[in-house]
Formats: sequence, structure tokens, C-alpha cells
Amino acid sequence: PGITTSYKGEAPDIGAYEYGGEKWKAGYVNRMITQDKELNVERGQKRKVKVCLFMPVVDPVAVQVFAKGGSIEVTRGAALQFTPDNWMVSQEVIVSAAESGPIVFSAEGIPDHEIAVRVEK
Repeated sequence: PGITTSYKGEAPDIGAYEYGGEKWKAGYVNRMITQDKELNVERGQKRKVKVCLFMPVVDPVAVQVFAKGGSIEVTRGAALQFTPDNWMVSQEVIVSAAESGPIVFSAEGIPDHEIAVRVEK
């Protein structure tokens, strides 16, 4: 009697991996890394920021980059693709802004990463 009583098989000690639960990777939470936590942009000018992943991936990861408020435009790099071969290679995103606000890096299964964009007059 105990937690594995209902399991029928040879090795009931590994839980969700063989019990039919959702597939997951134990202890594995990836994240996005940028060299800047804040991006200063002169009004009417463009600035670049580079992003990569913190840990390797098994399957390709699609990253969407978008403005969250403010008057910010992602002029290049709004859709990025990281693979098992390039997860550690920084990819470039270029933004321009008329007003301050954040940009968000978002991918399924990875916590969103946000950078403040500050417009310098």
C-alpha cells in the first residue's frame, strides 16, 4: 500500500514519466538572456539588442518580440528561431521608439523576458 499502489508495471517509482501524465523535463526551465536590461534610444533612431537562450533546447523554439505599450516598433527580429544548434548564438533585434515602454520576448514554455525601452530626447 502507498502512492504507487494503483500502478501496474515493473518500475512504478518514476511517477509521471510512465504513469501517462503530461510530458515535462524535470528541473528544466529555460530563459532568454539579453545583454541589456534597459535600452536607451534617441527619438527617431534605432538601437539593437541581442538575445539568446540560457540552456540548450531539444526542439526548435520560436520567439516573438513585440512592444507592450508605448510607441515602439520592432523593425527587425520580431520573429526569431532557436534550435539545438544555435540556442547559444545571439540573435539581433532592432527597435525604434517615439515613446518609452517595454519590449517583450515571448516563447511557449519559457518565461517572458522584458526590457525597458527609454526614449532620450
